Amino acid sequence: MTLDFDPATAHQFATTGTYIAAEVSHATNTTTAAVDAVPGLGLIGEDFRALLITAMTNHANHLGGCAHTVTDQADHVATYRAQISGLDQRIGDGLDNIGQL
Repeated sequence: MTLDFDPATAHQFATTGTYIAAEVSHATNTTTAAVDAVPGLGLIGEDFRALLITAMTNHANHLGGCAHTVTDQADHVATYRAQISGLDQRIGDGLDNIGQL
């Protein structure tokens, strides 16, 4: 990761990832309800449907985890940037003091 990493962009990605995870979760629930409600949809093998729903749920959970990780990393980067800025200021002040001697 470079110092050019933008925390705002990471937060936007996290928000988008969380939204996608919610949409996938909603689609999973809708698919489950549709199997019961729509004649013919049950023709897709029950085992396949179960695997598909599990895969969709796992993917949604993974996206949610990624979103949280990106948010955490963005927060860390922002903290480190602030620390580096503070150190730069202290070094500058120290050099000014040396220059005045």
